[in-house]
Amino acid sequence: MATQHPLDHVRAEWRARVVAEHRSGRITHAMVLALRDVDAPAALQAAARRIEQDERDHSALSRKVYARAGGDAADVNLRREVHGPYAPPYTNPLHRALELSASVYCCGETVAVPLFLTMLRGAIQPLAVSTLQRILKDEGRHRAFGWASLKALLRLGGADARAFLLPRVPMYVSGVVDAYTAPSRRLSAVERAWGMLPPQDYAGIVREAARKVIIPRFAAAGFPVKPV
Repeated sequence: MATQHPLDHVRAEWRARVVAEHRSGRITHAMVLALRDVDAPAALQAAARRIEQDERDHSALSRKVYARAGGDAADVNLRREVHGPYAPPYTNPLHRALELSASVYCCGETVAVPLFLTMLRGAIQPLAVSTLQRILKDEGRHRAFGWASLKALLRLGGADARAFLLPRVPMYVSGVVDAYTAPSRRLSAVERAWGMLPPQDYAGIVREAARKVIIPRFAAAGFPVKPV
C-alpha cells in the first residue's frame, strides 16, 4: 500500500479550487448575459463583469498554490473538467437571473465569506495566505452583489419575480447547507497551514451563516425559510 504524502490532501483541495473558481467564472458569465437581457441597471451589469474576472483570477491564483504544493499545474485541463450547464434551464432571462442571484450569490457567496475568513486564520504558508486574502477581499463584494441584484431584480420583475422565487428560496438555502455537509475528518497541522478546514467545520460555519444571515435576509425580502 502506497504511503500517503503529507501534502496529498492539500494538493487535492487546491486543485479542486482551481476548477471550482473557474466554474464560478463561467456561472457569472451567465449572470452577465441574463442581466443584459433584462436590461438591469448598468452598475449591476458592471459589477457582474468584475466578478467574472475575479473568479478567473481566483482560479489562476489557486493554480499557483496547487503548483507550490507540488501539483502539476498543467494537468488541470479546465476545458475538459468544467462542463455542463452554467445557467438555470429557464428560457425567461429574468428567471435565470433570479435563480443565479438567490442561489449562487445570496447563498453561495454569503457562506463563502466566513469560510474563507476561517481558512485564512489558520493558514501559514505564504502563497496560500496571500491567495486567501485576495479571495476573501473579493467575496465580501460578491456577497453584497447578490443581495443588491436580488433587490433590483425583484423591482424589475414585480409579482412574477416573487411568485417564481417563493417556492424556490427554501431549496436554495437547503442546497447550500447540504453542499457543505460531509463526514468528519481530522486535519494535520500541515493541511491547516495551507488553508484547509475540516469538513465538520465547513458544515458548522455554513449552518451558522444560513441561520444568522441568509434566512433573516430572505425573510426581510418577503421569502420565509424554515430554520436550518
